[in-house]
Amino acid sequence: MPKASDEEKPLSYRSKFASVTREEFNSMKSNIPRTMGYMQTPLRPPQSYLKKHSREDKTDHNKPVTCLCRNRNPKEYSKIPKASSALADPPKKNYILENIQNSTNRPCTAPTPKKIDSRKGHAFELEESGWVPKYTNKEDYGRVPSYLGLVKNLKQLLKRYLKLPVHVDTPFKIKQKEDIERRMDALQRDIDLIRENRDILIARERPSTAFY
Repeated sequence: MPKASDEEKPLSYRSKFASVTREEFNSMKSNIPRTMGYMQTPLRPPQSYLKKHSREDKTDHNKPVTCLCRNRNPKEYSKIPKASSALADPPKKNYILENIQNSTNRPCTAPTPKKIDSRKGHAFELEESGWVPKYTNKEDYGRVPSYLGLVKNLKQLLKRYLKLPVHVDTPFKIKQKEDIERRMDALQRDIDLIRENRDILIARERPSTAFY
């Protein structure tokens, strides 16, 4: 069979920056391989021996702290007034005037009344001795104290009794109601006894003479 005629092939695309790229690539090449390291490892001189903590990473907090004001221009500082050599005289205190004011503003204090009961000068205060009628001159002397008012206590119990529920169903409520009723009956008996009998004699308990 006859061979086909050799047709001319079209030229392949070639960038106009190919020569520039090739030169840049060749200039970046070096004799040292990028992955294998030096062909001959250089030895360190004996003076630069391995020291302690020389391979540790140095962080920022290990750096010395520097004040920002040190980096400023000294002319920018405000002028500080010079200290005066002569110290100011301290204010003088007028003790005489202060004593006069304290004595005039001080409240009057009356001396406590005392009594001397011996020729050697033994004294005691009259207020706590019992010689002065202290309790008989009070306004509430001879009146029944508030904590002993039978009628008042009866009214207070009556208020508590009226606040109880009508239907008492629990054991606690039943016990509470019975307790209030018992106390009210006892107070009512005492009130009736005092009202009916004007003079009441209260006998003292005699001390027991039995020997143990």
